[in-house]
Amino acid sequence: TLLITQFVAHSLTAPLDDMNAVARSISHGDYTRRVRENRRDELGDLARTINVMADELEAQDHQRKELVANVSHEL
Repeated sequence: TLLITQFVAHSLTAPLDDMNAVARSISHGDYTRRVRENRRDELGDLARTINVMADELEAQDHQRKELVANVSHEL
């Protein structure tokens, strides 16, 4: 019973640890990291949402940098 409980607990906490590390990286501006989307449950949905968020933030950051470069070039 203890081994089964440990296996279940690890299978639930390992993806959350991975998501936490990726979210922390994203919050520091590293938009290249992604979460593995290998589950078909709520944790898989959360992983996909984090990856979409990273994609959108990366695109916005790229657009911001282009805007600053264009404005500074025009000035």
